[in-house]
Amino acid sequence: NRMALAVLATRRWRGLPLLSALLLCGVAYCSAIHVPLAPLSARLSAPTTVFARSSLAGSLPCRRYRSIFQPRMCESSGTASESPEEQRQRNKLKKLSIAMLVAQNSFITLLAKTTRVAAPGRVMYVGSAAVFASELVKMPVCLIALARSKGSVGGMVREVKEKVFVRWKDTLLMGIPALCYCFQNYLFFVALSNLSATSYQLWSQSKTLTTALFFVLYIGGVLRPIQWAALALLSAGVGLVQYSDSAAAVAIVGMNPLVGVGAVLASSFLSGFANVYLEKMMKKSDASLWIRNVQLGLFSIPQTAVLMLADLPKIQLHGLFGGFTPAGWVGVLL
Repeated sequence: NRMALAVLATRRWRGLPLLSALLLCGVAYCSAIHVPLAPLSARLSAPTTVFARSSLAGSLPCRRYRSIFQPRMCESSGTASESPEEQRQRNKLKKLSIAMLVAQNSFITLLAKTTRVAAPGRVMYVGSAAVFASELVKMPVCLIALARSKGSVGGMVREVKEKVFVRWKDTLLMGIPALCYCFQNYLFFVALSNLSATSYQLWSQSKTLTTALFFVLYIGGVLRPIQWAALALLSAGVGLVQYSDSAAAVAIVGMNPLVGVGAVLASSFLSGFANVYLEKMMKKSDASLWIRNVQLGLFSIPQTAVLMLADLPKIQLHGLFGGFTPAGWVGVLL
């Protein structure tokens, strides 16, 4: 709402289509979230999978599938023995996680956009190098979190040995979503270099559409008619915003909106598939979120290293981390 009012203040009547689009997106989101999928008691005890696999795109993989989509067959929640206090604490943690993810997603997009604006005499850092640095940061963080959950470093080592190396076939399956996340993060920088922050944020909502598509086709989930209508409203809102913002975007030198939109749509396609694929893997195995992140990191680090070959001339000219500013490093850490 604050973003819409700011646009209205700066663009006057031209902000009206943008405000209308934001309202459409809000209606779509609320319609999807508040559709009663089950009795209240069942929804409170139903497991909600929130992926800890964060990305520079903020998109990741953090989806509450059970709150929007209804699968044909549901696994037992395993929470029947929980006390009311434990359930309240778990629900508070869910809400806190979602709030933090929303804040992180919005902040990192705006922060990354400020670092991708070309300026005279300014060296632009290489997007693939930022993705590589982010992957290097994630691995030790996941190992530390795993050690804490196991109570000791020895327990962490045994868990990694058993779940990652002994079950190597299960680990190999994680190479597919790792590759998707690798290209998704790279396309994130391509999109931000060619779109305004507002346009990127709204076009990135297409991830909801692709996730719904793969949820239905790959997992066999079922969407209610009102949820399909909410997705259609979301699409209409995105299209309306791009129409109202297209003239201003073209006027900015060095930006190609067509390339930016293509990068966002490709990123959304990869994100939707990877998230649903990972959701299915989580339901099939007893591996924890941290183990899954370690498995992803084993593939993501070499994949992003290979991806940097596309930017090798720039890296040779300015160095691997040439052009990084404090804001750029904050984006990597987030």
